[in-house]
Amino acid sequence: MKHISKIKKESVTRLCEIAYRESGLVLKDEGGEFLENRLLPELKKYNLASFEDYCTHLSSAPKESAAIKDFINKITTNTTSFYRERHHFDWLEKTGIGKLAAASSQRRIKVWSVACSSGPELYSTLISLEKFRRDNAATFSFEGLGTDISTKVLKAAETGVYDADTIAPIPESVKKWSILRSTKTDKRYRISDDIRNKASWRRLNLSDRDFGLPGTFDIIFLRNVLIYFDVDLKKQILRNVVKRLSDGGYLMLGHSETSFLEGLDLETVAPTIYTKHRRR
Repeated sequence: MKHISKIKKESVTRLCEIAYRESGLVLKDEGGEFLENRLLPELKKYNLASFEDYCTHLSSAPKESAAIKDFINKITTNTTSFYRERHHFDWLEKTGIGKLAAASSQRRIKVWSVACSSGPELYSTLISLEKFRRDNAATFSFEGLGTDISTKVLKAAETGVYDADTIAPIPESVKKWSILRSTKTDKRYRISDDIRNKASWRRLNLSDRDFGLPGTFDIIFLRNVLIYFDVDLKKQILRNVVKRLSDGGYLMLGHSETSFLEGLDLETVAPTIYTKHRRR
């Protein structure tokens, strides 16, 4: 195994430039400790002796190559939990889902978790939809899409397997039909097939000008992700996301995403919850 030299300032600058070019992410790591810790396994994997060599390796790699995807996987931070920012799900169960369902008893409600990480945000929403349907004998159908730039978290989301601490926020009465206990251990749980089969997963680079997604969505979550982009990309991403929101649909934002909404034809219905005006 080659001795790997410490990361230099020039390599930190190059890696930050590559991160922005490939994903739009703005990294702030003046000392390089974050990048060094995250990327050291990649240097070992490719038997490289320095971060300068790794920069050269990335610069010559095609945009959708495994090397670039692995680089993005390493530098992205994926914080998520079931029912994170609980007020969004409470509002949906008490108000939002009912209004969407009232539009047509036979309609299909579509959900998009824009930066889905390992899946709890989308699964929480699908569980809320199923709970409403059970509690109200409703007849609507529903489906969800989770997107993220990290292929690693998308694979985890697709399996729908979590530990006991992760699923703890799910109410016990809901766990009975939404969660399956592992037959091999009491510490692992899986989202039920009925819920998991309503979810699909897709890699998406938010810095792309065209997301390439079909149709529109009735509920969109865009929470705590725009902080990683510069102002111009923040505005571009919000415009692209709102284009995919159906008329009368609901957009759930984190507190950091609410400063760039001017001119997007959205109306506040609750704190950090917005609806798109219906066309007359």
